[in-house]
Amino acid sequence: MSEELTALILHLAHDNPTWCYTRIQGELRRLGHRVGASTIRRILRSAGLGPLPRRSPGAGPTWRQFLRVQASGRLLWRVCVMEEIRHCQSVAPVRPQANYLSCTR
Repeated sequence: MSEELTALILHLAHDNPTWCYTRIQGELRRLGHRVGASTIRRILRSAGLGPLPRRSPGAGPTWRQFLRVQASGRLLWRVCVMEEIRHCQSVAPVRPQANYLSCTR
């Protein structure tokens, strides 16, 4: 491995701290260099740069929690829209589509 390529790997890692080994590998491949992810990992470890820190459990919602919140919000939105349509139909039940657009509470 050339000193120049090693310096480029370290430069990419320092400038982009959120990039993983495979992301750096992809960028190097785009630049015309074929280097394995394990080689990049070895170079970064020898320079004192370990793997990216893992997300702590309390840092944000899990995927399941996120989907639940989105689904409940969507259900609430549907209930509110249906309430508006019912209200508009009770005020002037001529054409629900036009009434919904022109109805104000």
